Amino acid sequence: MISLFNPVPFMFTGSGAISKIPSHLKERGYNNPLIVTDKTIVTFPFFAKIKELFPNAVIYDKTLPNPPDTQIHEGADIYKKNNCDCLIAVGGGSAMDCAKAIGIIAANGGNIHDYAKAPNSVPKPIPHLAAIPTTAGSGSECTAAAMITNTEGHHSKMAVLSVNIIPSASFIDPDIMVALPPFLTASTGLDALAHAIEAYLAKNANEYTDGLSFTAIRLIFKYLPRAVANGADMKAREKMAYAQSMAGIAFNSAGLGLVHAMSHPLSATYGIPHGVANSILLPWVMEFNRMARHDKMIEIAEAAGENRFNLPSRDVAALAAKSVRILSSDVGVVTNISEAVSMLGKYANFEKDIEGLIKDAREDLFIKDNPRNASPSDIRAIYASCWSTATIDVIRRLRELN
Repeated sequence: MISLFNPVPFMFTGSGAISKIPSHLKERGYNNPLIVTDKTIVTFPFFAKIKELFPNAVIYDKTLPNPPDTQIHEGADIYKKNNCDCLIAVGGGSAMDCAKAIGIIAANGGNIHDYAKAPNSVPKPIPHLAAIPTTAGSGSECTAAAMITNTEGHHSKMAVLSVNIIPSASFIDPDIMVALPPFLTASTGLDALAHAIEAYLAKNANEYTDGLSFTAIRLIFKYLPRAVANGADMKAREKMAYAQSMAGIAFNSAGLGLVHAMSHPLSATYGIPHGVANSILLPWVMEFNRMARHDKMIEIAEAAGENRFNLPSRDVAALAAKSVRILSSDVGVVTNISEAVSMLGKYANFEKDIEGLIKDAREDLFIKDNPRNASPSDIRAIYASCWSTATIDVIRRLRELN
């Protein structure tokens, strides 16, 4: 099998990395950036430093979580009207995805929907994009993917996949992640873990991606609790910064799987943050995939620090998903869909919504990379398993009986 490995051309990682951006852009002749970010990011002290670095930049700060298609065209209009010549994305995955999609329209015109119909549908590369992640989670600063919410008719998430939208350079600075509150540190860290594990188990995983994703898994289990407990722990912040980008590079080539195919409909339907949706689904999908990736599940359990002494290999493999559940509990992230939706002031109706969720999950582009084929009934069962505390308790009791 011929494997694909396609990393970002330039990556600056470490304390003070953002100071490298002006010289990087100046050397390439770029002078008029559009900074794509959100209303919260612009209030953080580090953003004032970014504005000092680029006093003449145009700022688009309207990015919403799970950015809608309408924002893409609004941002592209601003880019063109101000004669911008490059992009700077500052934020989490939503800001990165928004900037990539703005770049698509700026370079190619048309409607963002046109580029989500099939992979590699973006003919011209986006303008030079410098990506500055503010969370150690999405890995979007390293990937050829942008997730955009389709607001036309049935709300769903569209995946735009193309090598022509990979950022030109990434500036991964743990200093600017210190202000991230514990909950966001936890949920975005678990998002990175989902990326690393799905890449490790994906159909197209190879030696390059395995090395990156396995190291990312090990680092996240070791350092995420420290980063949540003490946001000023710079060693933990730096290790998480490396881990999330390593996971992003890995899944950019290996692909993802059923966790993401099922989490995207949850985010589009209920507004559940992407990292939270991934963390809820991850252990259940790992259990579903265990028979297809038994040996790698054992390796994940070992990376998590589980002791396999005198245990049968089957039991060690089962510890992988258990380790994810324990980590989620330790860092305080919700473990079921109903609770996540309730925190947003909404109600998750299984009987009303399940068919739409299944349909969207089966149509998601990432499902093709999953190591085990999933039928509609399989997807239904996984959603049901993590729908509420009650369903989780029922499944736990059934397992105890067996």
